[in-house]
Amino acid sequence: MIDFTKSEKQELRNLANEAYKVELARELEILRSAFTSWQNGKIGVFELDEKIHEYHSGPHKQLYVYYQMKNQPEAMIARALALGLIESNCVPDGIKNKLERLVGFFRENG
Repeated sequence: MIDFTKSEKQELRNLANEAYKVELARELEILRSAFTSWQNGKIGVFELDEKIHEYHSGPHKQLYVYYQMKNQPEAMIARALALGLIESNCVPDGIKNKLERLVGFFRENG
């Protein structure tokens, strides 16, 4: 267990929110391209509906559970750093130092 100060915990929650936004935007961009394909006549309405369903039951649900249901902001930020979802310079040095081993774990294990 890593000990964080009250202000570090707040910063972790703020950073986790930013990482959530990045991942959500990435997935929504995929869905947006499906809407564009539909508007351009490249896919039909039923295929678009299926893509919406796949988004809702797949990435949307996974991200919601990960970021909203779990209360582990230190793991969220370590993962976000390992995956490049947030820039290292956005994380205070004290927090980065405390997360170093956990970031390594996520780099090795995804």
